[in-house]
Amino acid sequence: MLRAFLELLGLVEAEDTELEEEYFQDEQEDRKQRFLSSPTGQASVVICRQDNCLLYREALAKALHSGQIIIADLRRMEKDEGQGILDFLCGVAYTIHGSVSRLCPGVFIVSPRRTLVEEWEEQQDDDAESDALLTEGVEDIERTSHGS
Repeated sequence: MLRAFLELLGLVEAEDTELEEEYFQDEQEDRKQRFLSSPTGQASVVICRQDNCLLYREALAKALHSGQIIIADLRRMEKDEGQGILDFLCGVAYTIHGSVSRLCPGVFIVSPRRTLVEEWEEQQDDDAESDALLTEGVEDIERTSHGS
């Protein structure tokens, strides 16, 4: 690549680039084939909505055991049915050392291992501690301004 750039600038003499062009054409064809072909394997995330969660709960358990993450949308279900599915998914997650987190009311994410899903929360300082630090800072400023 550098040589081609230097050739373009005229700093070095041009070499026979047929092999390079052939290599780049083969590489472009490989990239095109990979891009246009459909991905193989299974999805990493399974999204299950309403009654499908009830119908496919055994398949959801298998998906968790195989390492897939499940997003269960239970919002438009009867409360008892939704609670039953959530209890089932919590039990499966517990047996494989996974985790269940609520994304919003009625929507849950179930991951097979705790390390797959990470929750970031804002750290809230205790008001008393922050007030004490602020007061100490103000006192230090007052001492330095009066002492000068």
